[in-house]
Amino acid sequence: MMEGRIGESSGMAVLFTTDGICTNAIEALLAPGSFAGGCPGPQFMVNSDGTHGNSLKFGLEETADDDLDEYPQRPGKKRRLTADQVEFLEKNFEVENKLEPERKLQLAKDLGLKPRQVAIWFQNRRARWKAKQLEKGYESLKSSYDSLKLDHDNLLKENEKLQAEVVLLTSKLLQEEKDGSSWESFQLRICPDKLQPGLAAQVMLCKQEDFSSANSAVLESESPQHVDDGIIYGGGKKKTTISFTMEYRPRFFFLSLVFLASAAFTSAHIADYDEFWQKKAALARSHANNAYNPNPESVTQHFNDAVMRELATNSTRRGLRGKMRNQESSCLATNPIDRCFRCQPNWVHHRKKLATCAKGFGRHATGGKNGDFYVVTDPSDDDLVNPRNGTLRHAVIQDRPLWIVFAHDMLIRLTEELIMNSNKTIDGRGVNVQIAYGAGLTIQFVHNVIIHNIRIHDIKAGNGGMIRDSEEHYGLRTRSDGDGISIFGASNIWIDHVSMSNCMDGLIDAIEGSTAITISNCHFTQHNDVMLFGASDSFSGDAIMQITVAFNHFGKGLVQRMPRCRWGFVHVVNNDYTHWMMYAVGGSQHPTILSQGNRFIAPPTLFAKEVTKREYSPEPVWQQWSWRSEGDLMANGAFFVESGAPITKSYGDLIKAKPGSFVTRLTRFAGSRPCVPNKPC
Repeated sequence: MMEGRIGESSGMAVLFTTDGICTNAIEALLAPGSFAGGCPGPQFMVNSDGTHGNSLKFGLEETADDDLDEYPQRPGKKRRLTADQVEFLEKNFEVENKLEPERKLQLAKDLGLKPRQVAIWFQNRRARWKAKQLEKGYESLKSSYDSLKLDHDNLLKENEKLQAEVVLLTSKLLQEEKDGSSWESFQLRICPDKLQPGLAAQVMLCKQEDFSSANSAVLESESPQHVDDGIIYGGGKKKTTISFTMEYRPRFFFLSLVFLASAAFTSAHIADYDEFWQKKAALARSHANNAYNPNPESVTQHFNDAVMRELATNSTRRGLRGKMRNQESSCLATNPIDRCFRCQPNWVHHRKKLATCAKGFGRHATGGKNGDFYVVTDPSDDDLVNPRNGTLRHAVIQDRPLWIVFAHDMLIRLTEELIMNSNKTIDGRGVNVQIAYGAGLTIQFVHNVIIHNIRIHDIKAGNGGMIRDSEEHYGLRTRSDGDGISIFGASNIWIDHVSMSNCMDGLIDAIEGSTAITISNCHFTQHNDVMLFGASDSFSGDAIMQITVAFNHFGKGLVQRMPRCRWGFVHVVNNDYTHWMMYAVGGSQHPTILSQGNRFIAPPTLFAKEVTKREYSPEPVWQQWSWRSEGDLMANGAFFVESGAPITKSYGDLIKAKPGSFVTRLTRFAGSRPCVPNKPC
């Protein structure tokens, strides 16, 4: 068989195709010795160059792109790219790896190829490029993770070492006191010479001030006072100074130092763990214990029941929706939480109805329902100790319940972490509220908080300093981590319709015995460590942690921890996991994880198809952990590794959650919503 091909030059090339038979006519054209021992191959070319006379040039055609082997053609019809063509396409790919139709036609014309050949080459080349990018990204993330884990382990070891030294010093001091050693000799050993004269003065351990008179004297002379064993208690306007003379209380002073030294490691950025914080922590523990449900399956049943009722009535509402489609008031609420409040055009006059809509473990959160409205009018945050009236910081530190709304769109750049007080609702409906490019929110040792319909992104770590946390108290804080929302020892928390991305540490962290939490209808994107529930394998206080994660969309750019759990009970229900790079749900220290009706779409990377990840435990150990999957939809090769016995306690009465095929509908409106007054939200 012979086929001709004519190029644009004055020369002529003739392509011979053989089927394994050497004809005499072809052999006559070959120079002697050109192909020793027989046929030259399936194809060879005769080239006639008119410039330098007629000459015969023979050679095998180069195979330029192996990827085209994936597209079989009939024998003799396959046209492979030459090295020059591949080089030309590579240069164009480096300039722009997306192939527009006009560009495809132009490249095909320049190279003498068919547009389909150019399109196939770009498709294969782009696939190889994406695979290499994913491999590089994974290696970089793995290296960063290993480095951070090593630093974390080193810090834990250093912490244990320091605590051991504190215990040793304490025992030595007690022994010296028992042996009759003088306090002065101990003072000389632990204190620099230039500080020794000042140590005889009174040392202030705790300061509480009335917010309305922060610059006044701490202890007022007209306030009722009494002295008890060297400690002065002030009354009047709730201003208290606790002080003592060190030379009479050496043991008390040293034990105070020991306590403060250990608190620096355990007290969540509280540099001065004073009496105020001690009382607040004790009260928070009491609220958390009361919020803990010894039968968490009853809560999951309550949640699943609400979902089933919602979807059972959906067909009726679908018919009504057709009638309302052309009406301005039409609204589509796709899950039981949204159905509770979204489709009311007069929502702006009934904002507090939201407080009755929570589901799951955080369903008792009412926020500022029993308080007044507070309108934020000022986005600034330039005074951390005496925040201006009208700022968000001034609103959240008030001691009374408040429902906080916003006068207009605003971008709030927090100078340092925003420390919230109990019984607060942050309601961003009707405006575009963004907390970004500064510190994040801290919900520490408080209860009953709702955060709704705001955007939190690009959060940085704070430097710490003096920060007011209530009307009557401010204190020294250490550097904050850079979490979007940090929940520390808090209970009855509901985070709903919040869009979050790109924070320095986690998007949402719940640690140190936090419980009764629901995270719903949120949209998460562009982040590595998304959610952390429990920060320490050694802190068994997180066993009371109970969290519902429902109706959320885990979107583009996410890597891992959706969530990452320790100790507690986590109900992951009807979420849409469309993107992850390493894994979706992970944990250590035997948490109970009930995954129901989620959709998991695995990434194209083969090593990241598994939804789950267990850490710091061998398989015989984690096989005892209760991680169960029910009605989850697995796509693109995703798989959930179950472990432990089925959750049987009161489980026979549970109504099944809707399967993962319903997730697209249930999470359709996740994230912050553009609500407009007098229209359904």
